[in-house]
Amino acid sequence: MDTFATMTTFTQSDVERHARNALADRTEVPLADETISDAVDVYLGGVERDESRQINRGAIDRATTDRVVAAVVQVLANEPVSD
Repeated sequence: MDTFATMTTFTQSDVERHARNALADRTEVPLADETISDAVDVYLGGVERDESRQINRGAIDRATTDRVVAAVVQVLANEPVSD
């Protein structure tokens, strides 16, 4: 069973792991853990800036997690960016 499917909050490490798994499903090119970690951190910072709120990196809500993972996968898998 996919534990991410039942979780409601995530740590930054969980978000990174979720992004890593999603990237593995889309591309065969391995990416360094640091690359994924940095991308997640950048996108979490973007959400903080866009929403004018601090994100507790130990309790990230599902909507934010999904948004960050989708953005990280799109960019790191070199998928077309849509507006």
